[in-house]
This record gives sequence, structure tokens and C-alpha cells, in this order.
Amino acid sequence: MTPLQTQNLNKIVSAAVLCETATGCPAEISIAQAALESGWLSTISGANNCFGIKSNSSIPGRELVSTSEWFTDAEAAHFLKLGDSRTAECVPNRQSGSRKFYRVRDWFAAFPTLADCFNFHGLLLQRGCYQPSWQQYQKDKDLVAYVKGMAVHYATAP
Repeated sequence: MTPLQTQNLNKIVSAAVLCETATGCPAEISIAQAALESGWLSTISGANNCFGIKSNSSIPGRELVSTSEWFTDAEAAHFLKLGDSRTAECVPNRQSGSRKFYRVRDWFAAFPTLADCFNFHGLLLQRGCYQPSWQQYQKDKDLVAYVKGMAVHYATAP
């Protein structure tokens, strides 16, 4: 690990342990996902969003970010209809099944602190499409099964 990764790992671990205490979300999941999705916090800007959480009405802060998505044609059309400065450019010859690779600009959540981001993420992984996996994890504490259950819903990448 580089010195910067080590320094940022300490920040990630701190936020993940606080999150586990507050939400019950296993720190191991938060630590691994934060390091992977944010390049060891190298891509979070001042928004403290190390999980790529999209902006929504329950989070007051937001920032417009350049990123990529794998959309079906219908998903891309829906995304562009949202407006609000969103853009999507299809990259030729990059397709997986019915999904095409797009360069996009989209609104992502901005959090006051890294701990706020971790807590939101920890609660997110317990609701909606993740709820059945979370409920099973509460019974058996099988972390691998919990991760597999979440993974099928988590991202658009093939």
C-alpha cells in the first residue's frame, strides 16, 4: 500500500466502525466497497461520497459528476428525460447483451462528512431490494451470502 492509501485506510476504517455501531452494517463490507469504489478516497472530491450514491431528495447536498453507466436503450432514454443538466453519450462498440456503455454526467449525493456517507450507505444496504439479504444476514451472519445477495442489485456494470 502507498502511504496515501494507508492514511486513507485509517479514515475509511474509522468511518466504517462508527457506521457498524450505528447501523449494524458490517464494517468489512463498507471498508472494501469504499476502497474499491473511490480508489482509496482518491475520487471523492469535497462531497465525501465514496460509494457513488446518486443524489435523491433525502440528501440535501449534490454535485454534478462525469462518470459512466451501462444502460439499456429504455434506461438511457429515461435518464435523459430527467433533464437537470444530465447528459449521456453512447460509446460505440461497447455493449454487453442489451446494455450499452455510456459516458454520462449525473447528480451524486454530497455529504457533510465521510461518516454521514457511511451511515447512509449502511442503512441503504438494509432496505428496498437489499432487505431480503439483510434479513437473512441478521439470522445467519453469513457475510459472503449477504454480499452475493446485494451484488445482483448494486450496479449497472455487467
